[in-house]
Amino acid sequence: MGIRESEDELFLKWKNKYASFVIDGAPHPDAFLASPVKTVIVLKDINAPDAQGVFDLRDQLEKDPHRWWRTVANWCGAISNFPDAVSWSDLQNIPIQQSLKPFAFMQLKKSAGGGLVINRSLIDCARSDSDEIRAQLSIYRPELIICCGVGQILADVLGGVVWHHTERGVRFLELRLYGNQITYMLDYMHPSARAMKNVICFGLLDAYGEIAGKL
Repeated sequence: MGIRESEDELFLKWKNKYASFVIDGAPHPDAFLASPVKTVIVLKDINAPDAQGVFDLRDQLEKDPHRWWRTVANWCGAISNFPDAVSWSDLQNIPIQQSLKPFAFMQLKKSAGGGLVINRSLIDCARSDSDEIRAQLSIYRPELIICCGVGQILADVLGGVVWHHTERGVRFLELRLYGNQITYMLDYMHPSARAMKNVICFGLLDAYGEIAGKL
């Protein structure tokens, strides 16, 4: 069974727990599988308070991503070009959907939300959906998980205990979720963090470079 079929099978059961439900994952499964480092980016929830029923984020990311995804696309574009250096201005000129293409994306909270997420709500959702979260990650068997403001919450779900740090202080876990395969999980900030976007981007790229050297 391929990635899309496995996602759809999981979501068919999962969505019954919620009045509104966000379908996410790999917008381009073939590009994800061909990526040198299979990477899943985990966020909090989508900012769509009026969403009703089922919202297919994969479809949006494939065809016409919301402009909010520009920051994440900068990260993805820089990572995809590693170890070659790409200027900040050049990253802005890469279409968002092109930069996002080789990655998979998960929202920790599958019900649509607003611009502000209470950590208590995220923790409760992660605990309630822990089996499903692990099942979705197992579809991708990622070598790297980038947590965007949800590192400790996801670590609790996955059983990560011993944190390490990159040379410049970014926390990460070494997880064995799939046999002997090591999955690295970076604990990074949310794309909406109030900081200079270029600094956030290249700070992540620096941590990515160190982790990629371990793979």
